Amino acid sequence: MKHSIVLIVFLQIAFVGFSQRKAKVFSDTAQQNYTIINSQKDSVKFRDKASQTLRDLRNGAVIVRLKTNEKSVAAYRKAGRNDIADKIVESRKMQNEKLLYAFEHEFRFCRVFFIYANQTTQILEGNYKVFLSKNLEVDSSIVFNDTTFVFCEFGSVEGFSEFSDYENKAVSDRGVNYLYENGGAKKISEKVPTKTSTSPSSYSGLIFLDKDLHQFYRPFPYVQGVYLDNFTPSVRTLNNEMERAYYRLVSRRDFNDRYKKELKKQREQLKQLK
Repeated sequence: MKHSIVLIVFLQIAFVGFSQRKAKVFSDTAQQNYTIINSQKDSVKFRDKASQTLRDLRNGAVIVRLKTNEKSVAAYRKAGRNDIADKIVESRKMQNEKLLYAFEHEFRFCRVFFIYANQTTQILEGNYKVFLSKNLEVDSSIVFNDTTFVFCEFGSVEGFSEFSDYENKAVSDRGVNYLYENGGAKKISEKVPTKTSTSPSSYSGLIFLDKDLHQFYRPFPYVQGVYLDNFTPSVRTLNNEMERAYYRLVSRRDFNDRYKKELKKQREQLKQLK
């Protein structure tokens, strides 16, 4: 009997120790700037948002923001280093020409327009006289009638925990990680993360942004990597990803909804016959 009691006490101590160890591991994981997500709670909301965005965008437009490095150029010119400023201007122009060419020839999902990034505010205020021609010059004759549009640019991708969250205002605070528990968000870190649960955030590519210049998130195909400014294959892949996402999140979804409605209708008719 004494041996049984000792064994039970030993097992209880071991269980408590194991539980504490698990809690410590979980705590250490949180301190490593990983975002832990309950996908069952949130992926449905993300899926609905992605589906609606793709549906609207099919008859809308992508506005590609081309960067100019105007602040860096102005600073070098002010310092009397026109040689460096000229190199920056030429390098950025070559990159913008490649990006425009790639979208012009490889992107077919919806209409595409181009602006310089420093003209974004004018677009948001309704001034559509700042779109660029194929020569990267402002052409006020370009007609823009789309009410639905998103931005796209070449830049750094943010970690998942920094994404704009339309469903939960708590996680829209930049630089803060949240742990999802029972449908609620609990803050676990104030440090801007360098990693996520899937991939590092220090990543450059073509990124889709909403009208508030917030990154989209999966399952919307929000980003495509670019290798050595070779934009053409990247834009081609991005277009294919958009098409696949549209089929999966819109076309197939609509088909399933119609099928369910028809099946329900047939069942009701059978009930009436009985």
